[in-house]
Amino acid sequence: MSGIHPLLQVAGAALLVVLVVGTLAWRRWVIRSRIRDYVGGELPETLTFGVIYYGSSAESGRLRKREGALLATAEALVFMDSGLKGETVVMPWSRLAGWEVVGKFREWPIHSKIVSVRVTSELGAPVDQGFAIPRPEFWTSLIDVAMKSPKKGETS
Repeated sequence: MSGIHPLLQVAGAALLVVLVVGTLAWRRWVIRSRIRDYVGGELPETLTFGVIYYGSSAESGRLRKREGALLATAEALVFMDSGLKGETVVMPWSRLAGWEVVGKFREWPIHSKIVSVRVTSELGAPVDQGFAIPRPEFWTSLIDVAMKSPKKGETS
């Protein structure tokens, strides 16, 4: 016998479930608030939660996985981190240079395929951004359309 009353074991397990679900709900509320502030109103239709950002090819050291949301605005493709720091990565449509599906990023192996988005920096150098994206075919199609657009992401 473990020495802990079965009712206390059930209460402890229930408390753990409530904490996990509460934390996930809080993080979702925080990221939704950040997105609303960023776009100045309602959540955009082109929005996906559960995106993992592996960083930029310009970074060094180990990969740091950051979870958040990917959204499309009239000006850019934007990743917003749901963590406490609330990192935002803005990739202007006019600077998107392509994408590819890869199994490693910055020479670090990834256990599943991710989308590497190539962005041209202000200095003209290519920089890759690594993402694990739910529904990657939607986002890669959106990038393709934006890159083929004669206005390259400008609004009409």
